[in-house]
Amino acid sequence: MIAGWRRWRAWARAGMRPSGTVARSMAVSLQRTLLLGLLGWHVVMVLVVVAAPTRLPTAAIAAVHLLAVAGTLAALRGRVPYVALLIGTYPVWLLDYLAARTVDDAIALAACWLGNLLYLASALGSVDRSRTWVPVLGSVAVVAALVLDDGIWTFPVASAFTVTAVVVAGVVRTAMPSLWSLADTADRYRQDLETQRAARLAGRMAGVEAAEDARVLHDTVINTLAAIAAGGGGDEERDLRIRDRCRQDLETARTLLERRPRGTARLRDVAVTEEPISVTRIGPDDAALDRLQESLPPGVAAALGGAVGEALRNVSKHAQVPEARVVISLSAEEVAIEVTDAGLGFDPARVARGSGLLESIGRRMAAVGGEAQVLSRPGEGTRVRISYRLVGSEGPSAEPEAGPDPTPECVAEDLVRRACWLLGGGIVAVGVLIEAANRPGRVTWTYAMLLLVGLGLLAAWRSARRYGRVSPRAVALLVVLLPLASLAALAGVDLGRSEVIYLQAIGVAPLLMVLVLAAPRRAVAVAVGLHLATALTVAAVVGRDDVQYAAVVLVGTAPSLLLALAWWGFTRLVRRIVTESEQVRALAAATEHETLVEREVAEGRRVWEVAGLERTVDLLERLATGQARPDDAEVRAACAAEETYLRQLLLLSPSAYRLGVWFARALAQARRRGVDLVLRCGDHDAADRLEAARVGGLVLRAVDLAPPGGSLTVSWFLTQGQAHLFLVGPRGVLTGDDDAGDAGPTDLEQLVPAGWPHEFRAVGEQEFLEVRVPTVPTGPAAAGDGTATWRMEPALPGR
Repeated sequence: MIAGWRRWRAWARAGMRPSGTVARSMAVSLQRTLLLGLLGWHVVMVLVVVAAPTRLPTAAIAAVHLLAVAGTLAALRGRVPYVALLIGTYPVWLLDYLAARTVDDAIALAACWLGNLLYLASALGSVDRSRTWVPVLGSVAVVAALVLDDGIWTFPVASAFTVTAVVVAGVVRTAMPSLWSLADTADRYRQDLETQRAARLAGRMAGVEAAEDARVLHDTVINTLAAIAAGGGGDEERDLRIRDRCRQDLETARTLLERRPRGTARLRDVAVTEEPISVTRIGPDDAALDRLQESLPPGVAAALGGAVGEALRNVSKHAQVPEARVVISLSAEEVAIEVTDAGLGFDPARVARGSGLLESIGRRMAAVGGEAQVLSRPGEGTRVRISYRLVGSEGPSAEPEAGPDPTPECVAEDLVRRACWLLGGGIVAVGVLIEAANRPGRVTWTYAMLLLVGLGLLAAWRSARRYGRVSPRAVALLVVLLPLASLAALAGVDLGRSEVIYLQAIGVAPLLMVLVLAAPRRAVAVAVGLHLATALTVAAVVGRDDVQYAAVVLVGTAPSLLLALAWWGFTRLVRRIVTESEQVRALAAATEHETLVEREVAEGRRVWEVAGLERTVDLLERLATGQARPDDAEVRAACAAEETYLRQLLLLSPSAYRLGVWFARALAQARRRGVDLVLRCGDHDAADRLEAARVGGLVLRAVDLAPPGGSLTVSWFLTQGQAHLFLVGPRGVLTGDDDAGDAGPTDLEQLVPAGWPHEFRAVGEQEFLEVRVPTVPTGPAAAGDGTATWRMEPALPGR
């Protein structure tokens, strides 16, 4: 409640200026609805002026209203400013009053409701708080002109216009901030949800891209270095093949180092390879594959293409056959691709766990929710099957959403429902105040009408609160109450025979508004029919005495029907404008999301820059240009060392790309200083870049303190929503002093941020520094401790 009051006060002080999609949509809908109401009432005024005698020339008054119709149409098209049109309508309103012969004729009543429409249009349609008092100023000017005219209007009678204007302005200024606050809350909620979702998706895609980078590096550069280290080269033809492969791998490494985006993977190109083998593609044509790719989530096409590429490289390197087949199968449930060869085959059981063809393509497909199988036997060839389910798949690395995303339809429905209760209750409250001010101390039938309408609104509101909708019983009650309330409103002015300017012609409109919003069309038609039947019956009865009375009854019935029609138009406008605005917002959000993804992916690729991939690029360039020979012992040793280092980098979790950059920097620093650094971490990342920088700074400082030849173990894991950083090394490694004794790591402790509990211990020949980081898990390892060792185990030869 306190938060709601603060939002209301902030809106009231700020002038109720809408800025979000929903708020702007509501403001535009209100203005268009009020303009349509003014347009319709100008037409009613023309009919009344033509049918009833006036003090001024009928043709002149009708011409003025037709001119007002043209101006209103221009305002609807945006050619005339909204406020300018309202200001120009006040003189037209004054002219109608001057044309009335008595204060109780049809023209006076019609002019009275033109003024009420002007009040509402000036107060409701102006989002600037200062303009809510425009109707008061306009009414004061009109009352002064009427009193100075020395005609039929006396000050006590004419002052009722100002009373109505003051009440309308006061109620709007008090109540409208609640509606604007609702729209603002919806906008902020959707914006916050979109921001969180975009950040989550961007992080997810950055992780997917980082994993793909690692796999590409493994399938190209690392395998090439491993082949050279294992004894590649030795004859001219083989050396040429190695140089060609090094040239290809050199471009791959430069792409990662320069953080350039890879080319967009296309399914139609899955069978295109630079390997020296012939590939036959079987399955759907290019157009069908292009249509399929448009429907796939981001990253799926790249994963499929990468998996097929790795399978074809496997054929080229190990199968010892000149050709392979790529068979693409597409059904309503899944897309499957099989790569088959009739080569040597192998025994999958003899491949070391964590390595080999299945590991490579399996991780690639698992990252996007796909599957992979490798079937092979020695001497019987190999069949690789990769698949992705099109039905029921949640896309890459699916994770629970933070909460339901309100659709534009839901936002619009909530807005019009709140507006209905607010406007309906406001009409009843304004009616009570106006009646008490215009006819003080008198108990009239108007109060009975307001009581019936209030009871109907209360019953409908309670029904909606209890059942989530207006129940059929409540709808039936509204249908019954409408003609009774209409009759009571007419009885309040003696059935149109006296004090007709006090007729609260829109007092029964809230009942119609609720029916239009929540009832079946048949119930609305029945209610409107009963309302009209009541008016026609009363008009027929009082018209026997004077036709003027019948005209007053009919004119007094029109505002409630027009308001109900305007309300119907308002609800349709809100739904349409919110939906259209949401489409524009979604397009802008998609653009922002793409930019965010590109930024996060580029940030994740910094790992290769800080890890010193330049050394790998230099080595590949020397091999590609012939400056280094693959059969040279020193070159083979350099390739072996670089392969080992790169494999260690690949063990950095792609999901923890923020921390991965700092850990890669620590590994590079440890390699330069000759420190044996072991990193043990899971898939969870730092909460943000600031936290990553603080954790990474501690690790880097620890590497700097460790003496050359020393060893350091860093562990980062999660327990019960709190991240722990452990630094462990031999005595003197964390302090940089072999004779540290019981002294703590002073330099290291200074880097621990305030509020992060930490503890230093020296046990025997080991030193420990534990830092607890109060954070929330952001990676898929949240369910467990997520511990994995980032040391490479020696792989068995083979696939």
